[in-house]
This record gives sequence, structure tokens and C-alpha cells, in this order.
Amino acid sequence: MKYLRFIILFIVFIAIVMYVSSNGSDKSESKNKVLDNNVSFAGNVTDVKQSNNHAFGIITLNLTKSNVKDFNGQLQDGIYPYRILGNTADLYTIIPDGIQIGDSVSLKSNEKNCHYYYVKTKQKSEGYVWVITEPTDIKFVKENSIFR
Repeated sequence: MKYLRFIILFIVFIAIVMYVSSNGSDKSESKNKVLDNNVSFAGNVTDVKQSNNHAFGIITLNLTKSNVKDFNGQLQDGIYPYRILGNTADLYTIIPDGIQIGDSVSLKSNEKNCHYYYVKTKQKSEGYVWVITEPTDIKFVKENSIFR
């Protein structure tokens, strides 16, 4: 009987965690639908700025190809994870470990991912993009983007 209370509490806790998790992922998915906009680009890294919020930061690129000349989309709640002006782009995302100036990055917004190619080591990696909604990340972008 003594353990029955703990078992019931544990089951209630698991149910609450599952509810909160599914509710949060639904909101995230609906916000990220705006990334289904057919924007794709590739370029070489010219600068990397990392914030103090885990590994979030800004990767600045000199574009080698892009299907849009300019992109400065506005959102009511959050910001797009990229901005393009001419041959320059900023990518707002988790900075992959080891990325350096000269490495290559390509992004396809519909796939919500970006691909990194490390020139020195000839290795590839993949990262994800999402609508930036964290206030500290938005502040970092506003203060450190080349597109202020």
C-alpha cells in the first residue's frame, strides 16, 4: 500500500510530461511552417559569432548561390533563422563545433536543415533551422547581425 502512492504519482508525472511535450511540439511545428518558403542558398563562412546562450550564434556567409536576391522576412512572434542581402547572408542557429572561416554552408528552408562542409578536414555535418523565438537569442541577433 505504501508504494501504491508513489506508483500513482509517478504515472501522473509521466502523463503530465507527455502532455506538455506534445503540446510544445505542436506549437513549434506550426511556427516553423513559415520556413516552407523555398529559400535555398550556399556560401562560404566569413564570420562566426557565438552567444553565451549555449551554442547559439550567427554564421555570416559570402553566397556562392542563392535562389533569392534579398530576404528579410518579418514575423510577429520570432525571427527567421536567416537573412539575405545581395551576396551576403546571416544564418542564426546552433554553431556547429569546429566551423571556421572558409568552410561551406548550404541551406534549404523547406527541409529545415543546413549542411556544413569543413574544408580542412573534408568532413560534412548537418544542422537544423527553426524560427528563433528565445528572447536572448533575438537580442543577440539584433545586436550582432551585420544587418542591424
